[in-house]
Amino acid sequence: MRIRDLSLWFREERHQAKLSDGHDGRHTPRTDAEDDHVTGLGAFVLSLVLVAGSAASAPSELTAELGIDTPDLAALQTPPAELRYRDSGIWAGELNRRLAAAGFHASTGESFGYQTRHAVYAFQKHHGLDRNGVFTGEMWNLLDGSPELTWRREANRVEVDLAKQVLYLVEDHEVRFVLPISSGNGEPFVNSAGNVVAARTPEGKFAFQRVWRGLRVSYLGELYNPYYFLGGYAIHGSPSVPNYPASHGCIRVTNWDMDLLREHLEVGQTLYIYGLRTDAPPRETIHNPPPAVL
Repeated sequence: MRIRDLSLWFREERHQAKLSDGHDGRHTPRTDAEDDHVTGLGAFVLSLVLVAGSAASAPSELTAELGIDTPDLAALQTPPAELRYRDSGIWAGELNRRLAAAGFHASTGESFGYQTRHAVYAFQKHHGLDRNGVFTGEMWNLLDGSPELTWRREANRVEVDLAKQVLYLVEDHEVRFVLPISSGNGEPFVNSAGNVVAARTPEGKFAFQRVWRGLRVSYLGELYNPYYFLGGYAIHGSPSVPNYPASHGCIRVTNWDMDLLREHLEVGQTLYIYGLRTDAPPRETIHNPPPAVL
């Protein structure tokens, strides 16, 4: 659609916004909220045109219709130096889209909200960057590739890297999601048997043994949709998932990430945990693979 076509479309929408059909068949003025809605639609279409680079210069005809200053096209085509919590706009929306495409569970829309901040945390943890939740200009190129892990026999599995404090959901041998976690902090606490033990997350190869649907309240706190892999140790949702190990040994994820995991986890599925006291298991190989079946 040409800029002039957009201007004509917007002018007609503005005209129609002034009138609406009343119950008595006469026309009555629309509310200010309805009028503002149409103005927002025009601004949205304008922003799409500008970011796509459809014009060599800002379309002054359309901006005059909107009643706004003529935007700087070059500025709209250049990402800001930083994006952080509570930012909004076109580039916040682009960040959400790019994070999601790379496997980081960001928000939808054009707001840098709480969920996007945790997605940026996961991104920074995976790449070994400062875990401050601020997305800077030099990070955009890191979103071009997808995270990769060592090949293993299990096509569908979960891996948790305690050093990086991230969880990888793998499907069909490819990383589907990278989620931020908080694991055992190593500090002493009194367990259910009355013994003083260290808050450590077990490491090794496990399988999910059982699942509890909904919220479970234990003597250590709340566990949202826990998937147990060893005794009372589980991956579960929590309202508190800081950027550092803080749990009594379980693997915490945010509640919205746990809702996501519920759609992919199942009892019997393989889970690898490593990174603090043990290294990641080495690459597996298949000796003498059978011939392909034609």
